[in-house]
Amino acid sequence: MKIFLIFSVVLGAGYYFLFNVSTSSFDEAGNPVAIVFTQKNCGSWCENGVKDLERRNIPFTELSIDNEKDNNDRYKAMGAKGLPLFVMGNQSLAGYGRHQLLNIVAQTFGDKYLTSREKKYYRNHFYDDASPLIYIYGASWCPYCKKLRKDLDARDIDYVELDVEKANDSQLIANTMGISGYPVVFVGYVRVLNGSDLIGKVLDAVDIAGDRIL
Repeated sequence: MKIFLIFSVVLGAGYYFLFNVSTSSFDEAGNPVAIVFTQKNCGSWCENGVKDLERRNIPFTELSIDNEKDNNDRYKAMGAKGLPLFVMGNQSLAGYGRHQLLNIVAQTFGDKYLTSREKKYYRNHFYDDASPLIYIYGASWCPYCKKLRKDLDARDIDYVELDVEKANDSQLIANTMGISGYPVVFVGYVRVLNGSDLIGKVLDAVDIAGDRIL
């Protein structure tokens, strides 16, 4: 019997620019909303980040910290270092990268604002009943992939692995999901930060909530 991990978002277990914040963004009904803090001298980083939100048709509020004391105080209270600063529900991103922004959009809103191609690949991160699974983008020659498989197998934890380089659409996968090295690991919508103790980071992204028969 394999142990299936039931998804639970853990702050700080996301991608490169994610961090814990003291303030989140929800509307009065408790639904997550998008806020982006910008500044004139932020230049193309802020411009491209705002355009990305607009391209995805994500409703958002832009808060300039130029000569706006309330906005500046709110920005500083979040403990952020860098602009633009995106806040969506409990997720935050300081700086701009297309795939990094994709990660917090997916974690916050699911597939609502994803492109059709992004939806296609994210769908693979879930079982047929829509519960999230551990999905590894790897390669047969990758030693870190081998170690992660060994660590998961030792714990009898179920996962799915795709050998990206053997896939017919390998370049599309890499471009869409932001894969520049291996392994890249998702738990549902959550992308797990690579680095030391990868198995610990994978386990930190989920709660072990029960068994499920393959």
